[in-house]
Amino acid sequence: MISKSSPSSAPAERRSLETVLQQTIRPRCAKGHIAILFTGGIDSTTLACITQDLSPELYFAEILDSSCASYNQHSIRHCRNLARRLSLRFHSVPISLEIFQAHLRILQRRRWQHSLDQYLPAADHLFTLMKQQDIQTVLSGMGADDVLCSSDKYLKKLLLAKEPISLIQHRRAAAVHQLRFLAPFISLPFIATTLDIPFELRRHKQPLSNILRANTAVYTLMDKRPHQDSFIPDKFFQLKPTSNSPHL
Repeated sequence: MISKSSPSSAPAERRSLETVLQQTIRPRCAKGHIAILFTGGIDSTTLACITQDLSPELYFAEILDSSCASYNQHSIRHCRNLARRLSLRFHSVPISLEIFQAHLRILQRRRWQHSLDQYLPAADHLFTLMKQQDIQTVLSGMGADDVLCSSDKYLKKLLLAKEPISLIQHRRAAAVHQLRFLAPFISLPFIATTLDIPFELRRHKQPLSNILRANTAVYTLMDKRPHQDSFIPDKFFQLKPTSNSPHL
C-alpha cells in the first residue's frame, strides 16, 4: 500500500488527484472483486497502487504475434515485478489471432454506431475470463494521456463533451459479461480537478509520478518499463470467411 506522507511533504497536485481518484473508484468497488487492465505503464500502475488494499487482479493482454514478441517479453517481466512489489496477482492472457478475430466477429454483430476501438476485441476476451473468476468491476487507465497532457482549453471542451466512444464501447462490452467498467481518468471530477493544476505541473503526467513516488519500491521500477507502445497488428483485423470459431 502507498505509504502516507505528511500533508506538508506531499505535493498539492498529488494529494488532490489522489483524493479524487479514490472518491471516484471506491464507492463503485466497495463490494466485490475488482480487476485492472494492466500494462505496467504509469496509468494502470497508479490505479494498482491506490487500490492495493482492495487486492485487484492485474490482467495483461499478450497478443501472440512475432511483431509483438519483444514488447510482450519485456512488458510481462516488468508487470510481474510490479505485481510482486504490490503483492497482487498478475495474469498474462495469451490472445491468438483466432481468439482475437472470434471476439472481433462477436462485437461486429452488435449494433455499433462507430468503428470499434482497436483494443476492444482483446478486452472482450479478458472480460470473458474475468467473469469466470467472479470479477465484478474492471478499472482502466484509459484517457490519462488525453486529460493530463492537454491544454486547459481542451480540458474545458472535455467537460462539455459526450463520453469518448472508446469508453462507451468498453463499458457496453463489459456489461454484456455483467461487469462494471470504470475509467477514472476520464471522469468529470478528475478532469475538473486537473484543470486546477497548472499545465507545467501536470505535463508528462508528473502528478501521477508523484503518487507512485510515495511507493518507493514501485517507483524505482518505472524507469525500467518498456518504452514501446502496445499495438494490434493489422492482420488481426483482416477477417476471412469461416464457419468455425475457437472455444472462448
